[in-house]
Amino acid sequence: MRNVSENSKRAKLKELLAKRITSGEFSFGDRFPGLHQLCKEYDVSYVTVNKAMKLLVKEGYLQAKNGIGYFVCYVPSDIVPPRKVVNFITGLNKNSADWDIAMKGKKLFADAGWTVKLRTVPHGDISSCVPEINSPEAYSVLFFTKLNWENFAATFRHVTQRVIVLGHLSGNADITSIISDEYETVRRCIEYFRERNHTKTALVSTSPTKELDMLRIAAWRNLMLSNGTDLQHLNRICFVPENYLELKDDEIKKAYSEWIRNNKENIDSIIDPFAPGVLAEACRENGLRVPEDVAIISIARSKPYFSKEKIPTLHNNLYKHFEFAFSVIEDRFNTRRKAPGAWIFCPPGDFII
Repeated sequence: MRNVSENSKRAKLKELLAKRITSGEFSFGDRFPGLHQLCKEYDVSYVTVNKAMKLLVKEGYLQAKNGIGYFVCYVPSDIVPPRKVVNFITGLNKNSADWDIAMKGKKLFADAGWTVKLRTVPHGDISSCVPEINSPEAYSVLFFTKLNWENFAATFRHVTQRVIVLGHLSGNADITSIISDEYETVRRCIEYFRERNHTKTALVSTSPTKELDMLRIAAWRNLMLSNGTDLQHLNRICFVPENYLELKDDEIKKAYSEWIRNNKENIDSIIDPFAPGVLAEACRENGLRVPEDVAIISIARSKPYFSKEKIPTLHNNLYKHFEFAFSVIEDRFNTRRKAPGAWIFCPPGDFII
């Protein structure tokens, strides 16, 4: 009973404090009363206040600054940024393969008069960026990040109008996502193969539970089925190596080689977004010439991973993602109107050989 009572007190206090924030008593950036002050004001224990405040932080009402105190993060949903300010929040760093393209995207905004605030976050975790994303002073472009909207429960309606997610789905239909058009990407790969008389196209997928891989697999299956391929056959030639990220280079090559050996008669072309060079070696080990017997296409964000193999790469146009984001944010800033969230599918770029 004591636990129930404590939980009830904590929840009730949290709601009372949240109402003080949402009512306008405190504005974004204001310092919130401290724990001891709230203990006296509400005649509750320090433990109860501390737990209630942690809930407010978790839901995005407050930001906790170690050794300083708590500050308000809440913003009403009808407030829009007054100036051209945009946060670029990313899990990339200067050593990442796509860093140069991200910097071109940053320049795109800067050249149009936007102040771009770049924030790199370890492992793409945006939980430390709640104040920046909630800020009424800026829009935000998130790319190569992990999303958890639970941290934005208090200001979600506000965030939806100012956040654009690049590279994967936002997880909520109200927040605009700009993602690769996997159907068009796969269609172009299959068309490329068919022009060269390769009709038995297989697919490699190392992350079949991730959204872009799921979209790619669905596109490949639909296109191959429409070309008359049997579904049972497709299940055999979609290669999904187990524990791919844990495998060493020689183990990856062994897995590829075994798959090729078991499907030599069923494959004459392969879409491989991950290790096309290793795949080419596995084909040659099994007596197959590349590209004469088995043609390979790599899918990459910017440039070929294995240029020495002369494997065609269809890049998925990461810079175009930034152009779409720029267009959406410019429109919202200039019109000041609320817009529904959307999935924007970015078409692939050109083949690079």
